[in-house]
Amino acid sequence: MDGFLRQSDGEVAGISAIYTKSSADDVALIKVGEGINANTFTLANEPLKIGDEATLTGYGLPHDYASSALTVISEKIDSLNFGNVTYTDLFKGTSSTTSRSCGGDSGAPVYKGEILYAVHTAGGFNPECSDGQNRPMWHTNIVSRVPWIKETIQNNWSFTDQERVKANTGLKHADTIFPSVNKPQVPYEGSSSSRTPFSSFKLSST
Repeated sequence: MDGFLRQSDGEVAGISAIYTKSSADDVALIKVGEGINANTFTLANEPLKIGDEATLTGYGLPHDYASSALTVISEKIDSLNFGNVTYTDLFKGTSSTTSRSCGGDSGAPVYKGEILYAVHTAGGFNPECSDGQNRPMWHTNIVSRVPWIKETIQNNWSFTDQERVKANTGLKHADTIFPSVNKPQVPYEGSSSSRTPFSSFKLSST
C-alpha cells in the first residue's frame, strides 16, 4: 500500500517504509521522503512516574481537527488485552481536563516539553472528543523501546531504490487529493539535499 503524510501547514511527504517491533509492542516507525520540515522530540531516558502529567496530542479522526488532552499517569501495566491483541509495558492515564483522546488518536505522542515518553494506544469510546475528565487512557511506554528505535533508524538511514519509488508513488496519491500542494521528489544518491529520511518522525536519535 502506498501512502503519504500531510501536516496541517500543507507539507506532504510520501511514505517509503514502515517498521514494527512485534505484535506485543504498539509502536511503529514511518520512514518518509522529502517534503516535511518538522521539529524533533527527544526520546526519554526515564519512564513516566505515577502522578506525572503529560500532554497527548492526537489526530482526532474521523474529525478534521486535532485533539489534545492532559493525562495523569495512575498505573504501570505489564500487559493488557485489547480484543484479540495483547500489548505490553503500558501506562494507564486519566484525563485531568474535559478533553481526552478521540477515536483515531492511536499512535499520538505523549510528551512533556520536547521529550517523548509514550505513544497513545487506546481510550474509552469518545465519538464527540469531549466530556472526558477522569476517563481512562492507555499509553505505550517508549523508554523500553528506545534501543529498537535507534537501531532501526541507524540500520535504515539511507533510501533503497524501492523505497524511493514507493515514496514518490505516495506523493502521486497525495497529488490526487491535494493537487495545489507542491510535493518534491525523493532525492537519489548524489543529490545536494541534506534532508534525512527519518527527520519527519519527530524523533531525535541522540
